[in-house]
Amino acid sequence: MRVRVDDGLVVVLHIVLRDFAIIRQIYFVNQIVAYVVHNGLMKDLSVLQEPPFTDQGSIVEVFGTNLPLWSSIRKSIEQINTNALAA
Repeated sequence: MRVRVDDGLVVVLHIVLRDFAIIRQIYFVNQIVAYVVHNGLMKDLSVLQEPPFTDQGSIVEVFGTNLPLWSSIRKSIEQINTNALAA
């Protein structure tokens, strides 16, 4: 028996998956904020490969093909570090 998939269902599933990805990205950024608030800066980005940053998946899993977003976040971390060291 073949099941016909409605185009509307495909759209809804796409939106749900997109929203799930956004939730994971927000969680990741919130963990960065908490880390910087607690430590003042993030000198070693390798901590991003450990919990709690990986609780929702690795950087590749969380950002997937959205490398510009990840690049922007990384540059923001570097700017925070520069500002903290200059203060």
